[in-house]
Amino acid sequence: MYSAEHDTVQKGARAAETCSSACAAAAAAAVGVAPTNTTTFSAPIKNIINEMDDQRKAILLGEARYAERLTRRTARLYRRIAWACAFLGVVGGSGVVSALSMRVPDWVSVTGAVILMMVAAVTLTVRPVEKAVANETDARKYAALRTAAGPMSADEFQSALNKARETDTAEIEPLREVAYNDIVTEIGRADLKAPLRVGQRLLGALA
Repeated sequence: MYSAEHDTVQKGARAAETCSSACAAAAAAAVGVAPTNTTTFSAPIKNIINEMDDQRKAILLGEARYAERLTRRTARLYRRIAWACAFLGVVGGSGVVSALSMRVPDWVSVTGAVILMMVAAVTLTVRPVEKAVANETDARKYAALRTAAGPMSADEFQSALNKARETDTAEIEPLREVAYNDIVTEIGRADLKAPLRVGQRLLGALA
């Protein structure tokens, strides 16, 4: 025979079990593990989980935006190096050709030859055009990923971002802080800007 007190205890146990299941599911969602039973989710817990998912996705979108900015700056720097090499190549070539004229001092042709050798060395070792193209491709990849992020969940976007990173080309390390400063300035948090060394400021101006 069940007493009223026994019924109360049973109801309390069932309530505690339901609450524990919901809390466990919420905790599992927080660390990225799929809950085993979503029927115990109450509306407040669902809202909390959705907010956590949105916040995580916002952070991931920021990472994609940072990657896009870094690759764009890197590509621009390599493009300018390529343009400088092309210009110096023309100047050096003109100096070498001037050796055919008796009216031009010898040092002009020698200087032209030295410039040509330096340009050739930079072009062969750095390969600025090739690296510019690779970084431009990466920038378009991250831009397309951010555009397609709308209907994705945080987990789906994380997976897509990880896959995109697998094919990244090498970037210029000192430009990382420069790109980071760009992003925090754009979102109105210039107070978070990282201090830059002289070389980083120079690269930032060139890129």
